[in-house]
Amino acid sequence: MATRVEWHFNDVELERLLRDRNGPVGRMVRRVADRTASLARSYAPVDSGRLRASIRVKFRAGEREVKAWVYTNLDHGLYVHEGTGIYGPRGRPIRPRRGRFLVFPGEDGRLVFAREVRGQRPQRFLLRALENASPWPVDDTVIYT
Repeated sequence: MATRVEWHFNDVELERLLRDRNGPVGRMVRRVADRTASLARSYAPVDSGRLRASIRVKFRAGEREVKAWVYTNLDHGLYVHEGTGIYGPRGRPIRPRRGRFLVFPGEDGRLVFAREVRGQRPQRFLLRALENASPWPVDDTVIYT
């Protein structure tokens, strides 16, 4: 004789568990996002402190999912995180678009003239923070929105 198992789900309760911002899944997602933001602030490189101070969390519970974003709204945050020049997505040195030289202030404050620069190595402070804060596996694929 075969054994038969039936499952009956309470759809309303399942909805509350999975999609309510104050349900267990929503609380866990918010906790991981807040922890990620806190770690990202400590891992972010500091020059003036603007990048570190700009790290934010956005949380949304919708019909089918609970999502959180940890991000910075500063344009240069992407360049710091992903790298530039030979270290960045294009893998090429940075050269002037117009003129013969790049001109920028050096570390000592004096102007530097260069035909090309190698760029900046990536400093993946957001990814590192997520890896250390998340109880789930982290895919290191970066998605820009």
